[in-house]
Amino acid sequence: MVEKRSGTARSSVSNGTRSFLVADGRSPQARLLRDREHELAAPLGGLAALTLGHRLRIKAAALLSVRVELARSEFARAERLTSGTDLAQISDALCRHLAALDDLYAKRQATHLA
Repeated sequence: MVEKRSGTARSSVSNGTRSFLVADGRSPQARLLRDREHELAAPLGGLAALTLGHRLRIKAAALLSVRVELARSEFARAERLTSGTDLAQISDALCRHLAALDDLYAKRQATHLA
């Protein structure tokens, strides 16, 4: 049997209280990323209630969502246009992550209703 370590014995990155990135996290993009992570995790009880795999799926979907928003913003300002191929690949990956999360939401809802 694997012994579960306490939250205090884990690093702040592992327990989700700090990002691995060196940035201070106050940029608009960082705030949007955190908001998206919490929005996606809310129907599942929040990030703290999830397994590592589910947290990683949510964080990936949140990151892809922010990347799509940034690309749309660049396009609207006619600044640095992200290539259509890049945007299509990001959007496709986002759709796959969101579909997997939809399945997870449905399974969680079915478990609570049963």
